[in-house]
Amino acid sequence: MNATRIKAELITRGLDVTGLKDKKQLVDRLVEARVEGVQAFLPGGGTPARYEPPVETRRHMSVSGDQVAKLIGKLANTCSKTNMGWWTFQICHLDEVSQWHEDNGVVQKDASWSLGKVSTPEDMGLFKVHETTGTGGLVEHDFSDGQICHEINQPRSGVLHYVCNADAQAAQEQSSKKAAQEMYTPQILKVEEPAKCNYRITVHVLALCQLPEFGSH
Repeated sequence: MNATRIKAELITRGLDVTGLKDKKQLVDRLVEARVEGVQAFLPGGGTPARYEPPVETRRHMSVSGDQVAKLIGKLANTCSKTNMGWWTFQICHLDEVSQWHEDNGVVQKDASWSLGKVSTPEDMGLFKVHETTGTGGLVEHDFSDGQICHEINQPRSGVLHYVCNADAQAAQEQSSKKAAQEMYTPQILKVEEPAKCNYRITVHVLALCQLPEFGSH
């Protein structure tokens, strides 16, 4: 593998190649990335902080569960799309997740696939929070049976995490008009690949920020 191809793989993994001038440095960084086993993508090609999962708990469900169910239900028949460097990701909420690469605005057929169909939970109001604080809430939707990943000979799959992100919330609430318009407009914040062809996608929804359990992201 030549230096150009190594650099392309590192960029595809969402990693910064600034300062890596020779092939040995590139190879060393690629080995580290493959050992770490997590690919991560952010708008603009940045690398997110490591994921720290909330603990499963139902103690807040009686207060906010019905509100979460109504809020998530409003996302049906809508899609969110974002470009994250090499890849473009799209979520059609409560339906399907997909990924593709574009070249001069044209989707490349050999780099375009379904990541899976979303499994709608029986209880749309289920969510998780951090056990100690009761905040940092997230709603999880699994997706599965995507196109076959030839590296592991298994269908692509993953999970969506719907959250309230403090930075995104602050940007939206600088304008009351903007906040009202984007209340139910999800934003894809980051895409991670903890295992080969298994994805974890974090999505900000401003309406979730109205619920006390969803602070501190």
